This record gives sequence, structure tokens and C-alpha cells, in this order.
Amino acid sequence: MRSDAVEPNVMSYTNVINAYARMAQADEAIQWLTVMAKAQQRPNVLSYTSAIDACLRGRKDKVAGLLRRMRTESVKPDGV
Repeated sequence: MRSDAVEPNVMSYTNVINAYARMAQADEAIQWLTVMAKAQQRPNVLSYTSAIDACLRGRKDKVAGLLRRMRTESVKPDGV
């Protein structure tokens, strides 16, 4: 995308995170949250929900940390 001068947005990054979640690759999903933030794209509740879904498929020990990170970044968890 960047080579075509198209900048990824929050939804683009969230889709990448969701793809890693579907493959149960939690560490990669979490890494993309960081990549997203460094690109000045603030992760939203869907971004975090996708990363948490990835963790629930294999890295349940990471869920609490993501919930803390959400609160730190003022992202309100939803009830799903």
C-alpha cells in the first residue's frame, strides 16, 4: 500500500491483527498493535478485541496485559 502512496488506516491495521487472530498467532497480533501505534494510528476497541481473540486461541496469559493496555490508552472494552 505504501508503495502506491496509500497510507494504511486503523481498519487496515485491525484487519491484519484479525488475520493473525484467525491463525492463532497472538504474538504477531500484539506486535501489530505496536506497529499501528508507531504509525500514528491509534488502536481502537476492534483492534484490541482482535488481539485478545488471538490470545484466547493460544496465549491466554497475555489477555490481562492487553486489557490493562486498553485502559492505559483510554480504550473502553466492550461487552462482547
